[in-house]
Amino acid sequence: MALLLYIVSRRQPALYERVRREFNDAPGVEVLLDRRRGDRRRQSQIVTAERRHAEQRARDIDGDLETLGWAIVSSGRHASI
Repeated sequence: MALLLYIVSRRQPALYERVRREFNDAPGVEVLLDRRRGDRRRQSQIVTAERRHAEQRARDIDGDLETLGWAIVSSGRHASI
């Protein structure tokens, strides 16, 4: 199980390949290409309660992926990535 997930923007395939090679043999590090597609909030609607569990997506990485082209998330697998 990975301790660190290094997530690279789909817009940065060369960066993904470089980072994947760099961390290929690093224990506890997994390099992933961001697999999410489009904006999940397509419809404008009012949400009265938070539907996702805090532990499933404790950090919003969209800003890092947009500005840096990558994000690092610590500890375990994240179903939303």
